[in-house]
Amino acid sequence: MIAVEVPKDLSKVKHKFIGPFTKRQCLFLTLAALVGVPVYYLAQLKFGGTLAGYLMMIVSMPFLAAGFIDKDGKPITSFLIQKYNFLLVRKMKRPYISENIYDQLLEYMEMKKEFKGYATQLIQKKSTRAKSKLKKRKNTSIKSRKKKDI
Repeated sequence: MIAVEVPKDLSKVKHKFIGPFTKRQCLFLTLAALVGVPVYYLAQLKFGGTLAGYLMMIVSMPFLAAGFIDKDGKPITSFLIQKYNFLLVRKMKRPYISENIYDQLLEYMEMKKEFKGYATQLIQKKSTRAKSKLKKRKNTSIKSRKKKDI
């Protein structure tokens, strides 16, 4: 009987595209070949075969690394982009600023007192205005009654 070992975590299984390579690996392998082969032939004319081979390996190595290396379950390209953003783009010093609920409560209570004082002042002004209007009405009505009586 033939036994096939099945991995328990299927999220780590990568689908193969051509042979043992995934689509990503095929793409970057092709890019490495498209860059490395012309570099080899051009360098062979100038430096010779051995140095041209080393130069080809140095030039195509970043493409191969981008296709084959995974860091923390991510491709090395996305890992390097995140590292670049973390180190160079974003601020390194991010101060911890907490919201003090007690201070907010005190500020709310002060605002409430101010509003209450303002509201009472408005009410008092309105009531004094209303009282003065009532007095004027009473005075005019008393004067008009006296005139009618006379």
